[in-house]
Parts: sequence; structure tokens; C-alpha cells
Amino acid sequence: MKENQLATLEKFGLSTAEAQIYLSLTRAGTPMRASAIVAATGVPRGSIYPTLSSLVEKGIVENGKGYGSQFAAVPAEEALSRLIAAEKEKLSEAESLTANLIREIQSRASGREKVSEANLVEVIRDPRVCSTRLQKLQQEVESEVDALVKAPLILTSMIRRANPGEAESLRRGVKHRAIYESAVLEHEGVAPHLASWIKAGEEAREYKGNLPFKLALFDAKIAWVPLETNAPRHPVVSVLIRHPALGKALRLLFDYLWKESKPVKLGTKRAHKRPHNGATAPSKK
Repeated sequence: MKENQLATLEKFGLSTAEAQIYLSLTRAGTPMRASAIVAATGVPRGSIYPTLSSLVEKGIVENGKGYGSQFAAVPAEEALSRLIAAEKEKLSEAESLTANLIREIQSRASGREKVSEANLVEVIRDPRVCSTRLQKLQQEVESEVDALVKAPLILTSMIRRANPGEAESLRRGVKHRAIYESAVLEHEGVAPHLASWIKAGEEAREYKGNLPFKLALFDAKIAWVPLETNAPRHPVVSVLIRHPALGKALRLLFDYLWKESKPVKLGTKRAHKRPHNGATAPSKK
């Protein structure tokens, strides 16, 4: 019976370890500490917290107030409904990507640049899709990337890989300009890497104040804007807008903020700040 339950949960997109942990928490009926979960499931201690974090992100395990470092399973009916909703969202995203790809291929084949209503605005909720799409934009950019970097930051995994998309585009001669809020320069996701980014060719400036929003602008025609929400499942939603006129307007705003900013001074010791919560885990741009 247990094997059948594991196999079923894996069909919902869970890994074997995630399925084992969820079933153990369900059988326990009360919150459990990580050490007890390791003993009950045999999941390696080194991977227990990343696996638990993944389950919390999926919305089927809770680590809420009052539990401390304890974890509890969301009731099966609610948990499976959330997993089904997540799979439907992935399918919808795949359908959207497929439609956009077909339009891009057809547009290039005809030799005409189009701005159609269908691909004008794209809303992306899955952090993994966000990271993949942002890297793809950096790989496809032709001449310049302008970024406004403010707290809280997102896409931690991209930072920990030293942002390979930016490194590759810099090697191709793409111009990168970034304006950082002062507080962001102290962040552990930025401070250790900033010198290497600048050495690679990034032009970096510090803005003494609060930037209006986060932005990554590609070739002054494609805008990537991460927006914070109050939704627990999707605390950050990224909006991708492909429109040359809007891109030019955002470029004017960026140029104004660039003039109001000062070059980043390296060598200054800064306290590395950690993220306050996992929902908006930091990353650059």
C-alpha cells in the first residue's frame, strides 16, 4: 500500500524523498522535527532541509508559527488539490511557451518584426521558469542590458551560480549597466560577487534612496519586471513585456536614475545581510 501511495505522489510531481516525507508526516498526525523525519524516512540528513523547503514551497507541508523548527503535513485533500493546480499551471505555461515559440519562428521566417497582442505581455509565477527565462533573455540580448536592483531580491539560485547568463553576454560584448540601492550592496547575495561582475565588464552604480521598482531591460525593447504580491503561493510574479515604445520610455527613466547615481566603490567593508524569509529569497535582477 505504501509503495502505491509513493508511486501516486510521484505522479503528482514529487520526488521519492518528498513523497516519503509527506507520507511520514501524514501518518504522524502531529508536527515533527527534522531529526525525527530523518529517522522515520531514511532521507539523508544533508538533504532533509532542502527537501522540506521544497515541500513547503509546493504548499503541502507547513512550517508555521508555533511549530518552531517542526513540520506538519497539510491534509491530503487540500495538498493534492494544490499539487493538481500546480501541474495545471505548468501545463498552461508549457502551452504558452509553445505558442510563443511558434509565433517567433514564423515571424523570423517571414523576415518581419511583429509586436502582436498575443505575446505583448507574459505573466510568470514559477520561480524556476523565471530563472530559466531570464537566463534565455540574457543569452539572446544583442547589445545592452539595463537593470534596477532593489530589495527584496529574487532568484537565489542564479546568484549562487554567479549569473552565467550575464557572464556569457558580457563575453559577447553586450553592455551591462546596473543601478543598485545602497542596502542591496550589503546583501550576501550581491557583496561577494560584485567585484567579479565589475571586473567582467558590468558598469555598476549606487543609488542613495529607494528605486521605484525592479527592472531588467533588454535592448531597450523587452522589459522584465518582478512584482511582489500578497499571495502566499506566489509572493513574486514576474511580468515580461515586449514593446519597443515602452522599452524606450523605461530607458529614459533608467538614464535619469543613472545620472542621479554614483559609481560603486569597491573595497568598502559591508555587512552581508541575509533574507528575512524564504518567499522572496534574494537574487540579482
